[in-house]
Amino acid sequence: MPGGGPQALARCIRVKPWTAWRCVSRHRIAAAYSLSSLGSRLLEQRTELKQELRTTLQKLQQGTRPDAPITDLEIAAAEHQALDSLAQSLENLTPYPHPLSDDAALKQIGGTWLLRYSNAREIRSLSSLPLGLRVGKVYQIIDVASTSFENKAYVTHPLGVIKGYVRITATFEPKPEAA
Repeated sequence: MPGGGPQALARCIRVKPWTAWRCVSRHRIAAAYSLSSLGSRLLEQRTELKQELRTTLQKLQQGTRPDAPITDLEIAAAEHQALDSLAQSLENLTPYPHPLSDDAALKQIGGTWLLRYSNAREIRSLSSLPLGLRVGKVYQIIDVASTSFENKAYVTHPLGVIKGYVRITATFEPKPEAA
């Protein structure tokens, strides 16, 4: 940015009100461009991480049940760590660091999601259902208005004797912030 970057703009604003106005008007476009390019780079990084995560999951799913979500119990420790690392990197780039306290984020969270990977105990337990039942697709249905969610798993018996859904429901709330 011309004139020394955001720090210079901040210094300029602190000096004199009339100088600040001139500095702001002169550098407004450069500052907006700088923030815009930073935002687009973060968006690009998030897009790249999402694609890498999708690709990794697709490769892992080829060796397991194609419809069922992958769990950490079904893959090697190194693969589990790689997935967790990708997910953590993606979470670090979120524009919503406190999604349950942000109305814009809540609008995006609500709805029905297809579960592709989980290390949650409730989902892992579905891989060892009795009577030979097998898990298919698992959907996570999030109802922001009622602060509840449901994991809905389609299960079938290999001989077609039985099929249906297993449901696990729960509620959620924002984590209290540290004082």
